Amino acid sequence: MKRPLVAVVSCYTIGLLLGEAFQPPLTAFFAISFFILALIQLVVGTLVLMFLIGLIHYFAPGAIGTFFMGLFRAFVPGAQ
Repeated sequence: MKRPLVAVVSCYTIGLLLGEAFQPPLTAFFAISFFILALIQLVVGTLVLMFLIGLIHYFAPGAIGTFFMGLFRAFVPGAQ
């Protein structure tokens, strides 16, 4: 098992240097934290959705195409 000592020390050092150079108000920290959390949720949610679509495609190959074609026909006027 690899030990992430170098990565942890690097992140800690970068955080200390940023803290010395840039001291935003507390509300900015909450906004930045919320933004990072939302980004992580978006990435994880996208990966889970891709995984589920892959499973559906594996077990029912025609289902995905049928579903998306139904959506296409519903939202695009004149689509057949």
